[in-house]
Amino acid sequence: MSTGDVRERLVDVETADGLILPGAMFEPGGERDACVLWIHGFGSGYDYRPCVELGRLLSAAGVGFLAGATRGHYGGATLWRRRGEGWGTRKAGTWFEDLREAGLDIDAWLVFARDAGYHSVILAGHSFGNVKIAWHLGTADGPLPIDGLILGSPSRGIVHLDPVVVGLAHEYLARDRGESLLPEGSWPRGFGTTTVSATTMASWAEVSALVFERAAEWQGRVEAPVLAYYGDAADVGAEPELADFTGGMSRAASIETRILTGVRHNYDGGAPAIAEAITSWWTAVQKAQGTGES
Repeated sequence: MSTGDVRERLVDVETADGLILPGAMFEPGGERDACVLWIHGFGSGYDYRPCVELGRLLSAAGVGFLAGATRGHYGGATLWRRRGEGWGTRKAGTWFEDLREAGLDIDAWLVFARDAGYHSVILAGHSFGNVKIAWHLGTADGPLPIDGLILGSPSRGIVHLDPVVVGLAHEYLARDRGESLLPEGSWPRGFGTTTVSATTMASWAEVSALVFERAAEWQGRVEAPVLAYYGDAADVGAEPELADFTGGMSRAASIETRILTGVRHNYDGGAPAIAEAITSWWTAVQKAQGTGES
């Protein structure tokens, strides 16, 4: 589909462990300078309407937008998985995601964005997507090949996990029941769910320890320019939380934090404000680097 000089297309990638992940690409006409790689939040996906609206606005402004699904998209899902010369399936979605595997998904989409011909790739997360990004930053073998980092309304939803529930998850795993859902109410703060699988809960506990308790480890590996923001209308954080997420980024090229007027955590109606924040930030970054227009 084309809208003016903007081209929209459905795409997919294959991860290193053989999963096929869907996504959507919004491409501006002309030179391919920068592309935002968007990692969705908990219970969401690449085709979430405000995400699509943001992609259209950014691409119309000359910035490419790639919305890539992770294996944790939506609630319960099934993904195709390559097995040798044939195919199999795997349970996926928020209920069955092993968060420690998030880097496999992000890496596949980073390669796709580079292969699409963009000079700069900006890794961006919404809500729980930022937890996946932080984990990957802290555990990858080396620096991620990114030219910018956007933390959009970062989630703190797994900061305080119930140790009894985490212990139960490990009991399930010991009995080879990793895909079994924990009892109802095991996850009382979920987005549209009151439970997740034992594998998911156990992975949350490990990821939370790095992302929140040892935040300086992943924050200290960020070298690219950073934009971090929350909205001021029913979002999940404000300036103190932005400081928590960026405070240890001593090696970042630059850090800009913003509170966006009228933006809610679900981004419904907030795409114009978010698009303006991203484009103005990236323009300033380019000028500071001497690559933008004078």
